[in-house]
Amino acid sequence: MTDRVEFALFLVFLLMLIGGVLDVGRALAYYAVLNDAVQEGAAYGAVFPYDTQGVQARALENAGGFLDPDVVHLEIRFIGRDCAGDGIEVRATMEVPMLFPLTSMLIPGGKIPITAATTQTIVHPPCPW
Repeated sequence: MTDRVEFALFLVFLLMLIGGVLDVGRALAYYAVLNDAVQEGAAYGAVFPYDTQGVQARALENAGGFLDPDVVHLEIRFIGRDCAGDGIEVRATMEVPMLFPLTSMLIPGGKIPITAATTQTIVHPPCPW
């Protein structure tokens, strides 16, 4: 009888561990895609800083359909002016929902917030002096 109780307790712990590893792995995969997307968007913005809609589109296109545009929040910020020599920062945030009920009980709200940001130096157009 005690073997069954021990097995039941161990099984719950094992399922929580496996679910947590899978959910964290999913969150890391989303972070990798989000990080690549903001880098691509910033690279586009370094050449075309006035095309902010193009920066957003380029970032989401680079994700290859992996990111839902309704869930990802993109911010574009200029460091200095929007011309050559100054910078452009692209920041993306999203929340990844947990799939396993046992692990979602451990995370407040059942979602892991993810943020990725990068800065590039604007190369075009030249600044008017």
